[in-house]
Amino acid sequence: MIAHVDTFARDHLPPKEQWPNFINLDRFEYPETLNCATPLLDNALSEGHGDRLAVIMSEGQWTYAELQADANRIARVLTEDLGLVPGNRVLLRAPNNYKML
Repeated sequence: MIAHVDTFARDHLPPKEQWPNFINLDRFEYPETLNCATPLLDNALSEGHGDRLAVIMSEGQWTYAELQADANRIARVLTEDLGLVPGNRVLLRAPNNYKML
């Protein structure tokens, strides 16, 4: 089962001959659907790295656990408060700072 409800981007891809030719992508063994939060955050916490620093910026520093908590808080607002579902398109516009990360 696929979670996408909004298929606009998928339905309007350019012709296959215009797609970029990515070299050696098969060696990375990417799954058909990739959620970057899983390998970057969830796996770090499940491997016991929650207290390690994940982000160091001039405005502060955050651990993997703090970053995951903030990401989950934003996701809850988008899904529970605003009613978005997987596949909906969202434009996030902000200065280059921690919250944008």
